[in-house]
Parts: sequence; C-alpha cells; structure tokens
Amino acid sequence: IMKKNILLLASLWLCSYLINAQSLNYVVNTNDSKVEWVGIKKENYHGGHFTLNSGTLTVTNGKLSSGNFELNIKDFKLADPSDGFSKHLKSADFFEVDKYPTANFQIESVNYTTENDCTIEGSLTFKGITKKLSFPATIQSSTEKGFFAHAYFKFNRFDFGIGYGKGKIYENVQIAVYIFAKP
Repeated sequence: IMKKNILLLASLWLCSYLINAQSLNYVVNTNDSKVEWVGIKKENYHGGHFTLNSGTLTVTNGKLSSGNFELNIKDFKLADPSDGFSKHLKSADFFEVDKYPTANFQIESVNYTTENDCTIEGSLTFKGITKKLSFPATIQSSTEKGFFAHAYFKFNRFDFGIGYGKGKIYENVQIAVYIFAKP
C-alpha cells in the first residue's frame, strides 16, 4: 500500500508539473534582429552585420529553452559601404556566399547563472562546417508580450574555414547578437 501511495503521489506531482510548465513559441522579428561582426587587422578593421532569414525560440516557464536561426550571409551589410571590401568578403577568401548563402545556429542548451544572464550552447553551421559554440547572453525580456536578448563574444574564423590573411588579420572576430521576437 505504501509503494502504491508513493507512486500515486509521484505521478500526481509529475502531472501537476507538466500542466503548470508553460512553453511559449516565439517568431524572431527579422527586421530588427541582427548579428554584428568586426574583423580586426593590425592596422584597421572591417565590420558589418548579417540579418536573419528566420528564427524561432521556445521559452519555458519564462526562461529561454531552445531556438533555431537562419542567418542571411549573402546579403551582409558593411558598417562602411564605401570601403569597397564587399566583393572580397563575398569571395572564397571569406564568406563564399555563392556556395554558402546562409548559416544556421541551433540552441542546444541554456544554463542560467542569474535571473537574466545565461550561457547558451549550440551548433553553428557556417560555410558547411558545423562546430559547437558556447557564449554568455543576457535575456532582457521573455514575457508573453515579447522577447529580447543580446550576446557579445568572440568567433574563431579559422574554425569555419576563413583563413585568409593569417598573421595580418586576427583569428577572432568580435560578435554582437541582438534578437527580438514575438509569440
């Protein structure tokens, strides 16, 4: 009888937990969301941003739990379009946009360290190469009205086959991610 009561209580608790666990699915606002980048040479830098073609997020009990994003690599924008570097960045030396017009990031886990700060781990596929990434992020809002998060981290370009300018261009590219989404 005692075992049956314990199993019954455990089952009721699990059912209660599953009923009370609220998951909201969000669609990324592709007009406002972007991924900024800055590549630094020893004497200067080049920067710009990628927009998102699409993206979805899942927030469970008010916390980011998963997501998937497709970045538009082909139509990147330069911070200074007058520098004439766009054609070279589109070539095989850098982004190789004719062969790889998009990149994808899949969130695999989110570990919160404070109410709003977390570490996001996932897989990035860029230029046909998939690697695990882990970076800190701040979730400013994850309510039923909307979602906003930002992250700043370094991206090792050599990991994704961007080896041009070795010794002249630093291997790490600075990244800033801004994600806006609505349920």
